[in-house]
Amino acid sequence: MGRWRVFPNSINTIAGEVAFSIDARCADEAALESFEQALGAALDDTRREWRGGAISVEKLFAPGSTHFAPSMLAVMERAVARACAPASQVAPMHVMSGAFHDAMYLADVQALAYAVAKLAEAQPV
Repeated sequence: MGRWRVFPNSINTIAGEVAFSIDARCADEAALESFEQALGAALDDTRREWRGGAISVEKLFAPGSTHFAPSMLAVMERAVARACAPASQVAPMHVMSGAFHDAMYLADVQALAYAVAKLAEAQPV
């Protein structure tokens, strides 16, 4: 994921400047660091061969992985499965998410969310 900005952004025009971002996320911090090192090495090679303008790299944001307590994930998965059953839908499979926006802040209050989820589980709708 990322974003491209091309200047000027017009048809049939050779760009004078291009800026792009790479949004790299991974729950495994070592794998992410390895990716960043490989990307840096590739950019170093490109800098040596590039005859155009400057190539620069700037790290904008590195919040680290957000992990939820396994007990919280289990409650959420049971709630989703319970909600899917009456609709004759198969419960979604567990996937790893690299989300860092809302999930970061929710993880900070997950103990409270866990208690609310347990109450909801005890009082089915």
